[in-house]
Amino acid sequence: MPRHILVLGGTSPAGIDFSLAALRDGHTLTLYVRNPSKLPPEIANNATLHKGELTDAAAIEKAVAYQHYDAAIRGAAEGDELDGVSGAAVGEGPAKGVKAGMVGEVGAKLERKGLAEWVLKEMEVGKWAGKVPAVSNA
Repeated sequence: MPRHILVLGGTSPAGIDFSLAALRDGHTLTLYVRNPSKLPPEIANNATLHKGELTDAAAIEKAVAYQHYDAAIRGAAEGDELDGVSGAAVGEGPAKGVKAGMVGEVGAKLERKGLAEWVLKEMEVGKWAGKVPAVSNA
């Protein structure tokens, strides 16, 4: 089911991989980014863009109030993980299956593209909604 997703900090490698996968799957995106020129054209030309800093609460409130969103994702710069998901070191490479579990139940590697695919699938399944799983390559 297509959703409208707010991506905060979407110019990080994880944010870009997530945005490309979400657009491919037919989702509508609104991105809140510090520097829109860092976005590839296939994202910039197919998403609504809001420019601002993640430390500017008033600007974020304006972006959030702009539209109803079904989900919000933060493409984090620190550690290059998507917020709310912790665990493995995130790296480049093709999408691989993702294992989610509690800390100690998962491995130490995770590819960004696989994480993007897992987050999109998890939006439909909802097994980990409201929880903070550790994730790694399966």
